[in-house]
Amino acid sequence: MIRRIGGVVFVSSAVLITGSVILDNVSAQDKAGPKGTYAATVRNDKWTINLGDKGTFTLMRKSTVMVKGTYKVLKNNQIEFDDEKNPKKDLHHKPGMYSYKLEGNKLAFTKIDDELKTRAKALTGQVWTKE
Repeated sequence: MIRRIGGVVFVSSAVLITGSVILDNVSAQDKAGPKGTYAATVRNDKWTINLGDKGTFTLMRKSTVMVKGTYKVLKNNQIEFDDEKNPKKDLHHKPGMYSYKLEGNKLAFTKIDDELKTRAKALTGQVWTKE
């Protein structure tokens, strides 16, 4: 009976250790945010967004750069975009705040606060797939 109890305790400890490792990896991923290149089709055109390792992003329509800028990953799966190259840059001065959901290779953005409607429409109108 003691061996059986010891075995159960050992198995339970192994599960708890494994569980905490998985939770630590998820937490690290959330802090880093989504990185890489994601694509979506909008009105029969291929759009891509590249989220670089150093907090820069590029949004392209086909092979044309539409927007370049910086992004910051914040707590609670939030991300802030600030355009540096944008045809509408003179119309706004504030970065846009979004939440993101990353499941496997699928990335979706939800607007929290952004006065630039074109940026919000480009980011939230579809699900992005990692290339």
